[in-house]
Amino acid sequence: MAASTWGSVDLGGTIGTLHAGAKLRVAHWPGTTNGAASGAGPGTVLLVQGRGEFIEVYGETIADFCRRGFAVVTYDHRDQGGSQRRLRRGGHVAGYKHYADDLVGVVRHAAHLGLPRPFYVVAHSMGALTALVAAPRLTGEVARMVLIAPPLHLVQLPASAGMILAATTIAGLTGFDKKRVGPADRRARPFAENRITSDPARYETLARLTDENPDLTVGAPTLGWVRATITAGRRVLKGTGLPLPVPALFIAAGRDEIVSTPVIDRFARSTPGSGGVLIPGARHHLLLERDELRDLAFAAIDAFITHADLGESARSVPPRIGRPPRFEAAPSSGTGRLPVRRLPRVVPAAAPPAAGDAPSAAGSDRKADSHPGAAAQHVAPSPSPAEPVLPAPGPHAPEPALR
Repeated sequence: MAASTWGSVDLGGTIGTLHAGAKLRVAHWPGTTNGAASGAGPGTVLLVQGRGEFIEVYGETIADFCRRGFAVVTYDHRDQGGSQRRLRRGGHVAGYKHYADDLVGVVRHAAHLGLPRPFYVVAHSMGALTALVAAPRLTGEVARMVLIAPPLHLVQLPASAGMILAATTIAGLTGFDKKRVGPADRRARPFAENRITSDPARYETLARLTDENPDLTVGAPTLGWVRATITAGRRVLKGTGLPLPVPALFIAAGRDEIVSTPVIDRFARSTPGSGGVLIPGARHHLLLERDELRDLAFAAIDAFITHADLGESARSVPPRIGRPPRFEAAPSSGTGRLPVRRLPRVVPAAAPPAAGDAPSAAGSDRKADSHPGAAAQHVAPSPSPAEPVLPAPGPHAPEPALR
């Protein structure tokens, strides 16, 4: 497997350009089992980013899934990271259908590569909302989805969502759709002001990646992106009470200041076949949180996908969603090192904790404990869409330029 250059760091794997609806910067890894490459591991994780992010941000998470034996595919969304942009800054999009088209194209690409089945989507924030929008087109291709902090409802807005939707719609009609809604400065906030994570070391890594790769950042979102996100969230919420096309686990953060945890909690509780986990004390980006909180998120993920017994039929799924887009691998020239802090231990892909040790179920009317040491509120997900499960709380997409 050729190592490839990634901005300021080298994550290995194979990176290149996927000619989907837009030219997407895509990468994949074959996964490992006991240190050896494997083409027949537990499946493939399709890692879908949040807003303003790029592949390098997920270096540690990619390594975690590869150590569990999974193959991994990830990509930069259109108009951010190293993918094709219509605007240099802002991460503009007219509607989430475009994001959904790209995700479907990446799934086709993974199928064409012959990566091991089953396919699992693990998506953060804007990526999680993208997965929900794309879900009807992923039936039969993706076995399960893990949706971390999807922006079903944004919080701390300057006005009601309805007023903002009306204002951004008028802006679009008058040619201001691509106007950014925040400062152009793309540098990371000081740690004390960030809304992403409570882990200073991981935030320092994130800030360094941002500072070293300014061309991969996007800064504040556009009015069009805000409208598209509010619209997509509302459309998903119209399906409250109906089963999702793909079984899903929602994971939410108790101290999320970007998306509404109660809204996602109610949505997950009412959705047959869904499960939910609330992690008190965690901020928006659970995959970048401090060890004790991040480990809880991975324990839930392990229980939902690593130990899932989906049967042999899920491993031999013929491609059903059309021809794959053309992929051009980049030349091998990577020499950098991954600037991700080495953790003192790696969470094993062992069986989940015994029932007596599991966190308690979260109630929709129960306020999340924001104390960092609080135990996670966990609801075991159901493998079967026919079996309703308790809920999940929810958040949203990475903040603009780590602001």
